[in-house]
Amino acid sequence: MKPTELLATWADRRLHRQLVRFGFVGAVAAALHSSLFVLFVHIGMSGVVANSFAFLCSFSISYAGHSRWTFKTTNGDRGGFGRFSRFGVTTAIGFMLNTLFAFIIVDTLGMSAWVAAILMVTATPAVVFLLLKLWVFA
Repeated sequence: MKPTELLATWADRRLHRQLVRFGFVGAVAAALHSSLFVLFVHIGMSGVVANSFAFLCSFSISYAGHSRWTFKTTNGDRGGFGRFSRFGVTTAIGFMLNTLFAFIIVDTLGMSAWVAAILMVTATPAVVFLLLKLWVFA
């Protein structure tokens, strides 16, 4: 195997591993977020308020998992405040997307919170992975 082929194989495996880990951490955080979101709407909160509380609860799981496992560096570099700030901005973008879904689908259209939750666990993670991979942990 040529060195370039070996490097490409290693990069493919690393990306695959990151995607699997991102999916696992994201699934745990999304399950918590979605469950709390639906529960909060069910007990009478508006979609936007319910999303805000649910999002805050799932944030800590997401940060811990992605910084310590999904995108863990081999040299022990934790990235400091700059990385944490970029993670916060990325998370804010995810939050805004989810809030937009909650506002339009639940508050404006009066549809089921589950419809918004489906978008929250599919569209938003795709955007967030790209930002984490290419900007936060690059």
